[in-house]
Amino acid sequence: MVKLNFLIVIIKNIEQTITIAKHISASISSNQKVGGITFLDIDVLSTVNLVLQIFVDKIDLTTMLTKVFSS
Repeated sequence: MVKLNFLIVIIKNIEQTITIAKHISASISSNQKVGGITFLDIDVLSTVNLVLQIFVDKIDLTTMLTKVFSS
């Protein structure tokens, strides 16, 4: 038999601050940082980077308009 011991802690009043880079230009490689999330109570609890999981290629205006109006 397996005995599991764990503790669940519920913390209220945690604020989140999300920052996104002001200027992001394609092409963007995977694993590139584009922002972050900061969790705050009274002090900073943790900061996490926002990174892309996939490569984002640059497209031209014609391709973008075709995708927008064909949906």
